[in-house]
Amino acid sequence: MTSDKIITLTTDFGGSEIYAALVKSVIWRISKTAKIIDVTHSLNAFDILSANYFLYSLLNNFPKNTIHIVSVDSKNCDANKEIIIIKINEQYVICANNGIATLALQNFTNYSAYKLSLKNIAKLTKTDLCINFLARDAIAVAAGILANNRKKIFEITDKNKIEIIELKELKVIKRDNCVKCIVVHIDKFGNIITNYKIPKNDFFKIQHLKIKNLKISEKAETYNEIKKIAMLIGDSGLLEISASYKKASKLLKSNIGDSIEIFY
Repeated sequence: MTSDKIITLTTDFGGSEIYAALVKSVIWRISKTAKIIDVTHSLNAFDILSANYFLYSLLNNFPKNTIHIVSVDSKNCDANKEIIIIKINEQYVICANNGIATLALQNFTNYSAYKLSLKNIAKLTKTDLCINFLARDAIAVAAGILANNRKKIFEITDKNKIEIIELKELKVIKRDNCVKCIVVHIDKFGNIITNYKIPKNDFFKIQHLKIKNLKISEKAETYNEIKKIAMLIGDSGLLEISASYKKASKLLKSNIGDSIEIFY
């Protein structure tokens, strides 16, 4: 199986619903040999911040030509109707133009973006699109077509340039000896993951950080080194907060979107 046929699925559909299966059925009708990888269907509904983290991590680890479908609606309904294809880090992302790709765009500066033409998709499939299920009727179709032939991207997109929406809250603010970031994801172990990609040399210069008015000074290079609650660099290069055999998120009563201040 070549990476040309790899398609990942990251959604908030839920594991007990039929939606993910319907998306796969469309992909396989178009590209019968596509290798579909279910990353997760358990993101919280409208959780654009966690979706950003997942996409960034996927782009960091998958081989070139992989196609990533990320289907998580924002609470801005108009933005969800504009579907885009982004060629980034030698891979392809198909998602709504609602801020899902912000973290990826901040860290992979060389990219090109195209707006998916729903008119062209409808013409190719000879069907009327369901505006309420674009993940199946538009995104899945585009993924299947690209899996068969990457050059088809110009047949299913508009020629006009597209401006990608980026989330303002994901901008890391650096002032003097302080860096402000936010919590973008909390995993099942309670590890708190931020949007701050930090160089290793800078990590050891940190004096402490503040979250929920609580001060954390302990630093660790691995989870096994943590004594109580510590900051460390995760596998994607993002700053994390973790606790020793406990859930840091519960101990700190932290939630996705919480702000963090880091002091040098």
